[in-house]
Amino acid sequence: LRWTIQEYFETAQGVSRRMIAGASGEALPTAHARMQAQQIKAQALIPRATRVDRSELSRAFSSVRELANSADRLRLGLTASGMLLVALLAFWGTRGMLRALAELTGGLARFGTGDFATPIPLAGADELSTVADHANHMAASLAKLSDARERDDWLKAGLSGLAEQLRGELEPQVMAERALSFLAERLEAPAGVLYLREDDGRLVPQALHAAGKPSQAGEAASAFAEGEGLVGQALRSGELLLIDQPPADYLKIRSGLGEAVPAQLVLLPLVHFGQRVGVLELALFKPISAVAREFLQAVRAHLAIALAAARAGAARKLLLEETQAQAERLTAQEE
Repeated sequence: LRWTIQEYFETAQGVSRRMIAGASGEALPTAHARMQAQQIKAQALIPRATRVDRSELSRAFSSVRELANSADRLRLGLTASGMLLVALLAFWGTRGMLRALAELTGGLARFGTGDFATPIPLAGADELSTVADHANHMAASLAKLSDARERDDWLKAGLSGLAEQLRGELEPQVMAERALSFLAERLEAPAGVLYLREDDGRLVPQALHAAGKPSQAGEAASAFAEGEGLVGQALRSGELLLIDQPPADYLKIRSGLGEAVPAQLVLLPLVHFGQRVGVLELALFKPISAVAREFLQAVRAHLAIALAAARAGAARKLLLEETQAQAERLTAQEE
């Protein structure tokens, strides 16, 4: 159709130029006839060129429709994938937050019951982790305060218990036995000896504690001069003396089930304002703790004063008895 119209246009243009130029002859009618023939041909080709092919148009619309459906499915898939991704991220974030919240709640509940041993795990650097970190610091401070309070309570209970054992007008030996029994039980010492200093300076065992039962001093305990042996050296130094891992043949603590060697010996001189009263010796299966050492340092002055007072009272009682006996003899002589 395009070439036919192009030929018709060129032929018509040539005919027009000839007619304007006033040409005549057989060439002009021939050209005019060819122009008409081309016009007829073009008019015949126009319906054919502009005719619509319904099958091809249906195929085209079907292709467009399939492309549109594919695009819709693609958009739906992308939307579903995006929503699933958002849901997974939200679930992961919520799950982590709930876990952190549960750990924080559990940790605070433990701290509320006084259990400060297990800190709250820190999951990240968010606000809940910051709160958990502050709670852990608070728990550490409370644990220190709790330990200090328990130590003070233990010390006060020990001092009070010893004072209860030393109450009343007791004989020096009875007081020594009660004091040694209480201190051995308080410090979990399976064996011990309490020495008192005599007027001649000798340290004489006044009470013996072995296998949890106090008794009179026996074969394992002997008298010491000041500066003699570990007992005499402890009295001379005036300081707490600790002997770790004594030899296997030094002392064996026996019971009905067996025997064992102590892991540590503790010798506490009983000194108050320069007055040397005696020495407390304890055998332990485990090294003495810091709070137990503090307890011994706190009780030695009380124990020294009580034992000195008991010995002074016993001496006064003996002097009074001797005075009464002399008075009775003088009365008898006068009669």
